[in-house]
Amino acid sequence: AGRPLRRVGIAGGDTSSRWLRGTGFRRLDLVGRAGVNGVLCRLHAPGAPTDGLEVAFKGGQVGGDYYLVAMAEGSGDGLV
Repeated sequence: AGRPLRRVGIAGGDTSSRWLRGTGFRRLDLVGRAGVNGVLCRLHAPGAPTDGLEVAFKGGQVGGDYYLVAMAEGSGDGLV
């Protein structure tokens, strides 16, 4: 039995927009900054498995090597 997914990180503007369209979202709420150049949002997708999922969005050319790992763990240069 696995744990439910609570947070994902998506890199790149084109990738982010394509991924987001497939989530069934109706609304995004800004939760906070994710590092220096990213944002952390919460998806609202009623009836979809992605409802309530936190998503760290980052541009493809910003953030260090461990940016997405820090987002997943909520540590390091992650949540601000």
